[in-house]
Amino acid sequence: MRMLTFTGYLKSYLKELTGSNSQSLLKLGKLAVVDSPRATEPVFLLAAMKERLPMLLQAVSNTQLEDEYRQIMKVFSSSTGLMAALQQNDPRLPLRYRKVYQSYKSRAHRVETDRNASLLMRTKALALMRKKGLSNYRVYSDLKLNPGNVNAFLKNSDPTKVSRTTARAILDYVESI
Repeated sequence: MRMLTFTGYLKSYLKELTGSNSQSLLKLGKLAVVDSPRATEPVFLLAAMKERLPMLLQAVSNTQLEDEYRQIMKVFSSSTGLMAALQQNDPRLPLRYRKVYQSYKSRAHRVETDRNASLLMRTKALALMRKKGLSNYRVYSDLKLNPGNVNAFLKNSDPTKVSRTTARAILDYVESI
């Protein structure tokens, strides 16, 4: 599975926000001004990551966004400085921009987060199973789950064998008995 990059995240997020397949910073900048105000932060960050801020400034010239973008550019003179500010959650960068980066981090680490959550549910389910005298066989047969995957998850702590949804179903089942 390929790792999601910040630039890739921004492109997909802008597509979602604007409804446009365009990756042209001129078009995206104009859409941010007219139709999609929520796209103002990701379009600026994308232009900064691609080092194409002058092109974006041309698209938003004579608007309030131009002033905002220029102020941020004064504080963070390069894309590396801006990226460092995002990673460090620098308070000089407006919160709206930092939230875009936080959203990226959340999506990029979703698989790891899901696996950790599954392992926590496994721990709780195993404790309840011991207390209630339930076997793995009973769990996977009653829930009609794949025995090999459930055993690998419960016995060997392998969170890759079940989804977070399945781990939740196992825990819910054990709690309900």
